Amino acid sequence: MTTGKVLSVAEIEFRSDVTVELVRSSAHDSDVLFAARGMCSVAMILSFKEKNISLVSLIDQGHKEGGYGPHGWVHDYFVKLLATYNLPAERFEHMTRQNGVKKIIDSIAKQKPVIISGKKLFMEQTSFHMVLIVGFQINSEGNCTGLFYHDPALTKDRGGMFRFTPIETFHQYWRNMAIMLI
Repeated sequence: MTTGKVLSVAEIEFRSDVTVELVRSSAHDSDVLFAARGMCSVAMILSFKEKNISLVSLIDQGHKEGGYGPHGWVHDYFVKLLATYNLPAERFEHMTRQNGVKKIIDSIAKQKPVIISGKKLFMEQTSFHMVLIVGFQINSEGNCTGLFYHDPALTKDRGGMFRFTPIETFHQYWRNMAIMLI
């Protein structure tokens, strides 16, 4: 894609084969829930797969089972937790830009949302943050131009659903880590 080129609707294909409701901790939640935004991504996947488990239950379970450490949620714990609900998953680290995005797109195309780790809100803040990738945008040349994600740190009213990040920005702030259903 040429820098600065504005694509018309006819030139862009938006793909979101996953319809995931935004799950987030509310402003009235305790400090424990404030740190639960990573778990919100797991709750969104469970909800999408019609496994209605409350966020509070997942957080309590995670704390009891050692899934929350000094640096936040342990990614391997999310893989283990998803497996307990018959949703086998795998954690990927050190993914390359091209292969990593291809894997994410392939997963979305198979109706499997992807949890990724990046810098919070992709530029607006510098802390690490987990979001759920739910769609992608492809231009007429077949190149991915960006990804759509749900951000559990924001409400629906504040644009937490189907946020868009251009692929260049994603590459810059993505931590090359993902949790994918297999």
